[in-house]
Order: sequence, then C-alpha cells, then structure tokens
Amino acid sequence: MDLYVVQGDPQDDAANQSRERVLTGVAHELRGPLSVLENSLDILASEHGTLSVGDIDRMLQSARRSVVGLRDLMDDLLTAGSLQAGEFRVHPQAVALSAIVEDALVAIQPLAAMREQRIESDLARDVCHVLADRRSVRRVMAHLLRNASQYSPAGEHIRVRAERADDRVRVTVDDRGPGIPAEQRAGLFERFYRVRPGYEEPGIGLGLAIAKGIIEAHGGSIGVETRVNVGTSVWFTLPEARGPGL
Repeated sequence: MDLYVVQGDPQDDAANQSRERVLTGVAHELRGPLSVLENSLDILASEHGTLSVGDIDRMLQSARRSVVGLRDLMDDLLTAGSLQAGEFRVHPQAVALSAIVEDALVAIQPLAAMREQRIESDLARDVCHVLADRRSVRRVMAHLLRNASQYSPAGEHIRVRAERADDRVRVTVDDRGPGIPAEQRAGLFERFYRVRPGYEEPGIGLGLAIAKGIIEAHGGSIGVETRVNVGTSVWFTLPEARGPGL
C-alpha cells in the first residue's frame, strides 16, 4: 500500500499561526478585567453586609476601570476592522490639546501608579488647540502612554511634550525603556505586531497600527525615534486650530 503525505500551504500555516496568536492575545486581554469584575461581584454578593462605604466604593471603581478596559479592547478590534476595510472616519473639531492629554492621563493613571511611574506633561505655551476628533486622539495618546509605561522600568518618568511645527502641532511621548532593536522596527505600525525586548507584555499588537490609522485620517503623520538602552520617542502631528477665540 502506498502512503501519501499531504503537505499544507506554508501561507495557510502562517495565517493559522497568526490567527492563533491574535486569539490568544485577545483571551489574555479579556482574562484580567473579567477576573476583576467577577471577584468584585462575588465579594459584593457575599459580604455586602460587612463592607464599609469606602470598601464598596473602591470595588466599584475597580469594576468601572475593568469595564473601560473591556470597552477599549472592543473598540480597538472594531477600529482595526474599519481601518482595514477603509471605512474609518473621524470628525475633527477645534479642541484644547491639554484636554486630550488629560483624558489620556486619567485612563492610564492606574497602570502608571501600579508601576510607581510619574508622567510629566510639557506643552509649549503657544500650543493651544488642534483640529481633532477628541475621542479618537485620546485613544492614540492612551495607547502611546500605555506602551511607554509597560516598557519603562518601574519608578521611571514618562514625558509628554508638544510644540508647533509650521501649521501643525507635534506631540511626543518619551520613555526611558530598553529601546527597540533595528531588526524589530520595520513592522512597528502593522496590525498584530509585537515588540518583545527580552520579556513578554500583555497586548495584541494593535495599538500603534490603530494610532497610525487615526492620525493619518486627520491628515497627520506618526513616527518613532528610538535608541537601544536609552529609550523611545513616539510622535505624531495634528493640524493646528486657528481662528477667532482660539
């Protein structure tokens, strides 16, 4: 009897492996906030009669942060699909850059606090308003700050700065992490790409791809400057809002 070995298409194998990595990443991202929600609900259900008002408030705040994390993950997946299909749209309006930065700082403060990191904001005085879809650009800022926090050592400073560049505003997030080796930089803004500087960090590799899509939808640009063992700076530009009262 003759035996035949059927070999799969290498491209199919690579696609399957990519899907498996994505599904594993999504499952990992879901596990954390779902566990927090489950624990909070269990405690509230079984011990609500003995909990203080402060205890209940802390658990509710933790649960709310978990819900926000789940919503952000869902938004990322939907946005990645919209960008891939060419259907993503933004609705820019004149908005104070400081307000966008503040929104993002609130979103990632728990992570920075857990890692004992301080985030410094240094916005040039002549930088006031940008033409931006506030919610979308807040997500960009939050992604960049989250990356900076995850890949920076505990206790380090992270800096957000902004300056005028002709008719644009250039916003930069600086960290003092390990930097990105040259061989790992080419795919930084691709979907599901992960940089692993010697250790694993949670995530599914959508943050920079989404940031690129959002910023380019505003007519801006985005880039990375990095030095191994020194740190990384991720920058993006937005149109400056000008006019009466701004």
